[in-house]
Amino acid sequence: MHCILSIESAKALNLVSNYFTAEFRMKSLISSGVVSLVLLASASASAAVCVQVDEARDNLDPAERTAVKTMVEESLRGQNQSVSDANCDTTYKIYSLRLGNSVTANISGPNGSKSQKASSIEELPETYDQLTRSLLNGETGSTTTAGVNRHNVTKQQAVQRRIVADNLWFLRLGYGAVAGGDIASGPAFGLGYRYELDQLGIEISTLNIVAATDGSSDDGLGVSASWIRLGGLYFFNPVANHSAYLNVGLSWGTSASRSQYQGESYIYSGSGIQGEIGGGYEFLRASTIRMFVEANAVLPFYTSSIDWSIVDDSIYTPTFTISLGVGYGSSNRSAVEIY
Repeated sequence: MHCILSIESAKALNLVSNYFTAEFRMKSLISSGVVSLVLLASASASAAVCVQVDEARDNLDPAERTAVKTMVEESLRGQNQSVSDANCDTTYKIYSLRLGNSVTANISGPNGSKSQKASSIEELPETYDQLTRSLLNGETGSTTTAGVNRHNVTKQQAVQRRIVADNLWFLRLGYGAVAGGDIASGPAFGLGYRYELDQLGIEISTLNIVAATDGSSDDGLGVSASWIRLGGLYFFNPVANHSAYLNVGLSWGTSASRSQYQGESYIYSGSGIQGEIGGGYEFLRASTIRMFVEANAVLPFYTSSIDWSIVDDSIYTPTFTISLGVGYGSSNRSAVEIY
């Protein structure tokens, strides 16, 4: 009996020992978890970001300066950043420059620096929000969409902007020659419209006619007409007041030239698509009055022929002109700031 009681007592003691051992392990795990959370919180606190105003550059009033700093901090918090005034692992320096009604926002951080102009101080929250998002996302450059979302678009960005251009109506007069048969030359003229950017432009013109009545022989006669022409311009010195340019385009037109065939004089004619290439020099690009000198070649994609019922023969009839153009137009350039 005594032996049996000893065995039962040993089992009871073993169960008690196991209970206290398990409880100790549980408390150890809980303590370790608490310590880990504390360490994690400490690490997060040490990794906080701070916002500092560069007061040597900032020219806002003290109250406005404080308000802008708070706005930037709120923007960073909205992007899951832990913002603090101490233990900062990252510091963003900001300053705002007011000139008239507009304010230029500037911010710099570990990913670089950015600046953007706001049309008024009321738009600084949206502007700084764009800048902070752009820096945190590592976006480079000064694109108009960097850091922009549906909630921070400014009034200036909502306004549709386009690169400004000049409208120009012109008249050209000159001298040209129709080749292919007996070369004939005579006066040339045309009407048109140009829409010019600094380096590029488009030209639409009509009634580009060469009336060639002076020939190398008594039969010399020729007519060439580009009834409608669409071309592109490329200016080699885009911001200068005077610039050389290249003019390339397509037109639909007709041509006719008198030529000899087996001792007889015939009129060769044709119509269709024509390629045109020219070069010139434009003056007074900084004003609303323009002048230009241009040499042009019209190269038909067709041949001119005699009435097939009479003679089956055809010739190629390109046209070459040199002309002086005078134009007047208006500029679309307005006082709109492009940021």
